[in-house]
Amino acid sequence: MKRNRLCVLVASALISMSAMEAAQSAQPQTTAFTYQGQLNASGAYPTGNYLFSFTLYDADTGGNAIGVPVMQNILVINGLFTADLDFGAAFGGTQYWLEIAVNGQVLQNRQRVNSVPVADYALSGNAGAVGATGPTGATGPAGADSTVAGPTGPAGATGNVGSTGATGTQGITGATGPIGAPGATGPIGTTGNVGPTGANGTQGTTGATGSTGATGATGFAGATGTQGDTGATGSAGATGATGSTGATGATGPTGTGPNLPVAAAHNPNTTTIPGANFFVNMTFPVTTFAQGVVVNGATGGFTVTQAGIYRVSYVLTATPFVGPTTTIQSRVQNNGVTLQSLSDTLIEPANQYGVLTAEDIVFLNTGDTIQLQVASSGALVQFPGGATQSLMLIALNVATGATGPTGPTGP
Repeated sequence: MKRNRLCVLVASALISMSAMEAAQSAQPQTTAFTYQGQLNASGAYPTGNYLFSFTLYDADTGGNAIGVPVMQNILVINGLFTADLDFGAAFGGTQYWLEIAVNGQVLQNRQRVNSVPVADYALSGNAGAVGATGPTGATGPAGADSTVAGPTGPAGATGNVGSTGATGTQGITGATGPIGAPGATGPIGTTGNVGPTGANGTQGTTGATGSTGATGATGFAGATGTQGDTGATGSAGATGATGSTGATGATGPTGTGPNLPVAAAHNPNTTTIPGANFFVNMTFPVTTFAQGVVVNGATGGFTVTQAGIYRVSYVLTATPFVGPTTTIQSRVQNNGVTLQSLSDTLIEPANQYGVLTAEDIVFLNTGDTIQLQVASSGALVQFPGGATQSLMLIALNVATGATGPTGPTGP
């Protein structure tokens, strides 16, 4: 089955807190950092909500995932987006790469995670010299012993070791003898002077700014509409005697030129379809753009008012569900006839995201209506609301109106 996927590219930059900012912060530094990028969808910079997935790896291809992937639903404006990421205490001198997926589609190249020059060193600075230790105070005299021990007698010869006897019962604990009077406490020695505080380490130089990436290629210009037919010239009257100049004839109506119709709509609400193996209409009550096209919010269809060549595309993101692997199908119909080039099939395992999407260029006559439909093989499927549930139609070339007739020649 033919499918035309949307191509998505991301140009990104990693931003870290500088050493000086971390040193002046009143609170402990967290392990989170900020990621910024620009989303490029088929040569255009879109605006809308997209589901992003960020996974940290220890290799630029293959390798092992580090920590838990971070998933965020992010508002993208003219392609630009910002995300706060936190993989815990993962960074400690090992090189990592960041893999990004948008609406379930993994981007081709992983992003190298680079460190800010001398950032770790700048947090602690150079240690100052250790101050000299002050002199130890004199030890006070020891107090007198409360008891005087008698002289120790000579040690007797060591006898042979006898066999170990049976353990006797534990005797009664004797009374504790009186505690001798404590000796007088000696005077406390004077404390040595504290050494001077070491000078703060110098701040590391700021790294050079990276070069600006190359400008993307300019999109192609749309085709110019065909020129309308010239109106027929009225027949000349018979030549008569020269008289006064007749009044100028009325100017004929101006023909209608191309106005490049366009329509885009999405559904902000979650759509649920039953697992009953029959197609249901997808509705799009919120119209983002509508020019030269009638948007049917109740049924979700687009009706064109001018014949011409149009590009039709859609995107649907299915949420994870609990159940067996199921097959989800999507299709576009024109006046009830299925356009095979705008059909897509997704085999979705349990507890995983999936994306249905297709686009194609078709010829539509005036009054034609296109309708997006979805069916599930056996499990209940949900599509979250937002830009990930949308339908778009763009005119590439429409017929021009005919040139109005020339007014009659005066007598």
